[in-house]
Amino acid sequence: MQTLRNLPGLVVITSVVVILAIMIIPMGTGLMDVFLAMNIALALTIIISAMYVTEPLQFSIFPGLLLLVTLFRLSLNIATTRLILGEAYAGRL
Repeated sequence: MQTLRNLPGLVVITSVVVILAIMIIPMGTGLMDVFLAMNIALALTIIISAMYVTEPLQFSIFPGLLLLVTLFRLSLNIATTRLILGEAYAGRL
């Protein structure tokens, strides 16, 4: 029962570790496509849920969620830039 109370904290810590891993570990194009699609889906979910909130306290997690999603997008920008600069098409056939 004690682990269920710590579950939200573990999810946040795991998310931050995954975000750091995306920045540090070189990813393949297929995995990068999955992460980019996941980012778009997550952004749409946040926008739709924010539109249907009637009271501000119903979506009180928004500032922390916005911080994590922004860090996730920043890590994707770093990883895609590394992928483009490292394996770009250089005019060879």
